[in-house]
Amino acid sequence: MVDNRLAALVEEIVRLAPTLDPIVVSTIVDNNVRNVVSAEQLRDHWAQHPDVWISGDGAPPVVQRIATALHEAGAVHIVKPRCGHCRRVRPLRYVHDGTRVCGACRARLSATACASCGLVKPVAVTTPDGPVCARCRLNDPDTWEPCIVCSATFAVGARDASGAAICRRCYRAPKRICDGCGNEREIRSKRTGRSLCDGCCTQLPAMRQLRASRSHSPPRDR
Repeated sequence: MVDNRLAALVEEIVRLAPTLDPIVVSTIVDNNVRNVVSAEQLRDHWAQHPDVWISGDGAPPVVQRIATALHEAGAVHIVKPRCGHCRRVRPLRYVHDGTRVCGACRARLSATACASCGLVKPVAVTTPDGPVCARCRLNDPDTWEPCIVCSATFAVGARDASGAAICRRCYRAPKRICDGCGNEREIRSKRTGRSLCDGCCTQLPAMRQLRASRSHSPPRDR
């Protein structure tokens, strides 16, 4: 049962999405408000942005979850929050200069000169020497550890339940249901807000455009 303090919010959503059963709306809100913190975020954001359900502006994750569930339930007038920089519908877990942004945009907006290679890149880690990009961090032997699978000392890809390192060559991502094809496969990307396997990633418009441009590129001189 939805919190009484959120009853007014449910009524507002029902007004904007009259085709949805109020019980469905209440259930969606209740299922996506996971704790006291998210309830406070939802109330505060709605109080500051009364048009949050139709503006498409960036919003906290709880608002994103509710808007996405409402849209999938048939509330076509509910607009999913978009990144304040690229304007794409993506998870908005970060705030940059007061604006909700996706992970990719945050990385680009916070890019700075790498203390190792000197190139301006997104920061992977900050060391005593300064910010370091992902490539330099990956290639730094000082960060490598013995792999519990192959015993080689290499860059860490993941850790098991005990905290032991699994190198990038041995690590295999757990299989999950792909939002594109519906099959259980290793997930390659979540950049669009959807979990996609390798095959479905290649069907994204950006990937198709990239492949098309490469197919029409003149051959390189050998």
